[in-house]
Amino acid sequence: MKYDKMVARNRAVSREKVALAKVAIGELLRENEAVTVVSLVQKTGLSREFFYKNEKVRNCLAKAREQQRDQIFQRPQKALFDRAMEAQLEETKRQLIRERKDKEKLEEEVSRLQKALKKKDINLLRKL
Repeated sequence: MKYDKMVARNRAVSREKVALAKVAIGELLRENEAVTVVSLVQKTGLSREFFYKNEKVRNCLAKAREQQRDQIFQRPQKALFDRAMEAQLEETKRQLIRERKDKEKLEEEVSRLQKALKKKDINLLRKL
């Protein structure tokens, strides 16, 4: 009986440590801090050995590091993409302004031609 209680207590403590480690890993990710064993030891008070030996925590740590690596590699690409999109947006705005000016000029010309046509129609009617 005592043995079973000890095993159950050890498992409960282990689950709590795993949960503490996962929470700490999540916090480091949200804070954009490097997810390292050293930073996790400082943050949780757990031993370095725990982070290397516990398979669940080791897998979670590996996923977090991979996620951070992906974010680091995507940042320069995202910055380049953002700059390209901003340049494209500015060019589109300039083109829109040019087209609006062209439209105004064409509308003025249409108005002038319509007036000239009315005058010509009136002159034709007078001749009849």
